[in-house]
Amino acid sequence: MISTLPMIRDPTQLASDGKPIVLAESYAIIKYLDRTYPDKPVIPEGTDALQTAWMKFVWTVVVSKISPIYLPRGPSILSERAKEYFIRTRNEWLGPLDKMCPDEDKAWAEVEEGFSQVAAALDVNGVEEGRNLQVIPGQTSYADFVVLGVLLWGQTVISQEKLDEIRNWNGGRWGKILDMHKDLTRIV
Repeated sequence: MISTLPMIRDPTQLASDGKPIVLAESYAIIKYLDRTYPDKPVIPEGTDALQTAWMKFVWTVVVSKISPIYLPRGPSILSERAKEYFIRTRNEWLGPLDKMCPDEDKAWAEVEEGFSQVAAALDVNGVEEGRNLQVIPGQTSYADFVVLGVLLWGQTVISQEKLDEIRNWNGGRWGKILDMHKDLTRIV
């Protein structure tokens, strides 16, 4: 059994062994969903390179910097059993969670700078009519979900005050993006 997240199990599609399809890793899941349920693809045809490059860019300038802040907060939203597993495995893989972010103010400054780099990249699309809120203006794609995922992760592990601060960075862009996708972002 796969033990990473995100993960899906699709009981409507069976693998060669007759068991439901089980997949992990965001990009593999999205490719599968686009192929299997093509009504609303999130990787428009011919944009795989763009999607991959954007994912790596956001990972480099934001996710790698925000993870040391978010990860130690992860156990606070888990059940006792899941909390024990999360702490044990992350401590084994990454070192002690409580030592990941010794200077949180410095870390947040680096995160804000990373979000500014993402904002600058989106601004290349132009600012009129919200063109700078999506990687492909007028079309929600996987690249948008990469940024949205970071913001939603924050909704689950940081204070509302800090989330409001992030929402207001870069002229309120991140709040606009969250609001733009609120119908897709119900946290269950």
